[in-house]
Amino acid sequence: MLHPGFGDFFSWDDLINAIKAGIGYFSGDETAAKKETEDLFKRLFSSNDQNVYRNSEISLSHGGPVYSADGPVYSADEAQIWFRSWSEDDLKKSSFGKVDDPSGKIRDLGGKYFEQGDKWYEHGFSVPLNTLAAGKYVFSFGSCDEGWHFNVGVASTVTVNALHGVGLPPGLAVLNDRLWMTWKGIEGDSRLFYSSFDGTNWTPQQAISGMGSSSGPSLAKFDGNLYMAWRGVQAQQTIFWSVFNGTSWSPQQSMPDVGTSSSPRLSVFGDRLYMAWKGANDDQTLWWSSLDGRAWAPQKQIPGTFSSVGPALSAFGNGLFAAWKGMWGDQSLWYTSFDGTTWAPQKPFTNGTSSHGPSLALFNGALYASWKGWYGDQTLWWSVFDGNSWAPQKLVPGVASSIGPALVTFGEKLYAVWKGTSGDPASGGRRSMELIGRSREIFRV
Repeated sequence: MLHPGFGDFFSWDDLINAIKAGIGYFSGDETAAKKETEDLFKRLFSSNDQNVYRNSEISLSHGGPVYSADGPVYSADEAQIWFRSWSEDDLKKSSFGKVDDPSGKIRDLGGKYFEQGDKWYEHGFSVPLNTLAAGKYVFSFGSCDEGWHFNVGVASTVTVNALHGVGLPPGLAVLNDRLWMTWKGIEGDSRLFYSSFDGTNWTPQQAISGMGSSSGPSLAKFDGNLYMAWRGVQAQQTIFWSVFNGTSWSPQQSMPDVGTSSSPRLSVFGDRLYMAWKGANDDQTLWWSSLDGRAWAPQKQIPGTFSSVGPALSAFGNGLFAAWKGMWGDQSLWYTSFDGTTWAPQKPFTNGTSSHGPSLALFNGALYASWKGWYGDQTLWWSVFDGNSWAPQKLVPGVASSIGPALVTFGEKLYAVWKGTSGDPASGGRRSMELIGRSREIFRV
């Protein structure tokens, strides 16, 4: 639940918009309601017994973390916005809540009265981020009591922006002297697409028939083919996989008894293909499995590790390395290595932070990592590991992303592919959704 926080901002336009959205709950016509409200708030602002509140900006990526001023809250395909009013007097136990949503997709969760030391109203709305069209949605909420004539009016304008890029950066791998990329479609389009690069030009994108994802796929070369893994669409958290022989994709198969709210990552180590992911729903445990070419082994935990997004994987030296951002509230970067039998204890790497976690790739005998900054920082950063220690982070100059880059070695170069910043629609068919909400609560006692 996202509850309004505190600040010092008030907007007449948002108040009037809230009145318009909730006009059905006022007596009289709009003009009368507007005048009555203006009079009320003019008296309020001319007195000293007032409190004017504004919540911190809320932003989220569909399928990724929800952010507030304190950092990540949770990851979801849905946002719930809750409003509260308080009184030390006895409330009438009646209130209203309304949202201006012509599509009818935003669900009114209703209100409730409860006592928790004082007397409270709470009213909520469910915002389906994976299906709601871009636009502005005005929420309104109000309650009143008798006795001290306590009133609360809330105007919340929520802007949903359709962006390109969600969940993971695109999947990258090399097959038959070409660089291949896979990704999910734009806002409202959960299809998976692919293209290839010969060092000069990208081929036109093609849809992969019968496959879809809310978070995007991962890609790796194994046993002469490309393997792709992804989570399902919308609320489906099943992990699927498919094989590409250079010409066509095999029918998707599901991994039994496993799930993720993010998306898995792939890498080859030794003679096996490894997959790692965070758990389903609120499970931030990291899990892994491996494929011997015939069947996936039962999942196992990476001991003592947690992430709100999931790990990146890459073979390096005599081990398989995993790197990730921490659990909710922890944007520091962590890594571990696997020798084929045992995972080493996790360690922090560099002094960097990230809201989405890093990508990894082997290049010129060293392990490279790159990531976007913490939740308010869309610049890109990188570091390199020589087998003993990580170098201090460095800025990738002149570029930025709301998701972060994918890395791959192709030819004699290390390539990075990323979507642009928030609001940048040009990013190779990637997608995200961001929700920004500002709430104004005005109390009169």
